[in-house]
Amino acid sequence: MKEAIELARNGYGKTRTNPLVGAILYKDGKKIGEGWHNKFGVEHAEVNAIRSVRNVRDLKGARMIVTLEPCSHFGKTPPCVDAIVQAGIAEVFVGMKDPFSRVAGRGIKALRDAGIKVELLSRKDALYPDLLALNQPFLKVAKYGLPYVCMKAGMSLDGKIASSAGMSKWITSNESRVHAKKLREKFDAVVVGVNTVNVDDPSLLAKGALRVVLDGTLQISKKSKILKNGPVLIACGEIALNSEKADWFKKKGVELVSFGKNIVNLKKLLSYLTAEHNVGSVYVEGGSGVHGAFYDAFLKDSLMIDEINFYIAPFLLGGEKALSVVGGRGLGNLAFKKEFLYSSVELFKKDYLFRGTLNFYRP
Repeated sequence: MKEAIELARNGYGKTRTNPLVGAILYKDGKKIGEGWHNKFGVEHAEVNAIRSVRNVRDLKGARMIVTLEPCSHFGKTPPCVDAIVQAGIAEVFVGMKDPFSRVAGRGIKALRDAGIKVELLSRKDALYPDLLALNQPFLKVAKYGLPYVCMKAGMSLDGKIASSAGMSKWITSNESRVHAKKLREKFDAVVVGVNTVNVDDPSLLAKGALRVVLDGTLQISKKSKILKNGPVLIACGEIALNSEKADWFKKKGVELVSFGKNIVNLKKLLSYLTAEHNVGSVYVEGGSGVHGAFYDAFLKDSLMIDEINFYIAPFLLGGEKALSVVGGRGLGNLAFKKEFLYSSVELFKKDYLFRGTLNFYRP
């Protein structure tokens, strides 16, 4: 099962609202095949594992170890249960039941009805938390219909993302920035604010990721790099949506959607991203204002932020006018502070990466 979990991780950033799944096939104590779910909309781990077996005859009587309950319904691909039964596999060891309503125990029942022995990993097993950690976005989407949200920022030791003169390039080291870009590619959507777009003019390219700009009153420049490469969604207000500038963007093929009158309702945006774009995870890479908006929303609804990744450079910027990493209204009463469930600090050559988990989802 531990090896199957490692296989599943190969699908990071590619499966969208689908889960990360790994599967291994054994026969007479020897591994004969393996597979993982490597892309949204294509074959699942179980089918890939079956197809990897060189000699089809070896499948009869084999044992499969799979991290998640095999599906039993037709979606973008046929049921994995059918492939397992047709292959002649005798036993299936399942890591975790699928919480998705169209599966939810039906896959295990279908296998048993076909005469296949099925075992399920105990929730008390030491590996069970690893299975949960593997699929936090999937578990959140299945339960709440919302994507997993990670907030990222680079800052000085005193929490500043720009100097009092407005300088922000570069506070953190090159190693931190490279690491942050690699992390971005594991998410289905990247969210930034219009101020970041107009001041820094980033491309925010990530393989297959939808780039989302929060721009309530449609202040984005028509020459922005972000509009030139790959899919972009501008989240704006109703009033801005009916302007001449909005018509210009629509003619250029840019997606504009309103989520409020002037200010973007972030929860409605997140729900839309999952429902309309199959987004299972979101990387919030904004400035002080965007981070503040998400944090203020989080203080009212804990589903709005799940994880924090802050890259911290070991020096002070100071200055009352220097931008803090999280703006907005913030927390007034310390009695209502939300502490991290888990946290860790990783040292790079120069900087520190603080990771904090605010939500941990279970089926």
